[in-house]
Amino acid sequence: MSRRAPLLLFLLALAVRVPMLLTQHDDYASGGITTAMGLVARNVLAGRGLVETTGPDEILRLYDRQQAEGRLIDIGQFPDPVDPPTRPLIQRMPGYPLFLASVWRVTGRQAYLPAQWLQVVLGSLLPLLLPPE
Repeated sequence: MSRRAPLLLFLLALAVRVPMLLTQHDDYASGGITTAMGLVARNVLAGRGLVETTGPDEILRLYDRQQAEGRLIDIGQFPDPVDPPTRPLIQRMPGYPLFLASVWRVTGRQAYLPAQWLQVVLGSLLPLLLPPE
């Protein structure tokens, strides 16, 4: 494998992923789990720990609004209640909420797009893990 091959693989992977991100970053095909994990990430940043938000109704209407508009809405666009009812996160893995919380801490905003860009870059690096022949 030539020395340029890894760079070409990375660029090809980016060429596939970036247009998809630019055109579909807020599609709400299966955003329910993304929203739920975003709320967990917000709870982590607020110091509540790995807990799911179970209310109030304004927060739960986020799902309905996203469904009606057909797009993923950033958690930061909804006010964080002072003391929302929560329950421990026990049926889902904490990786994605912790990833979101980390990205949101660095960027200072509770928006999905910076995390999606990081996922595109990391995903584009995956072909480089293929063993050379």
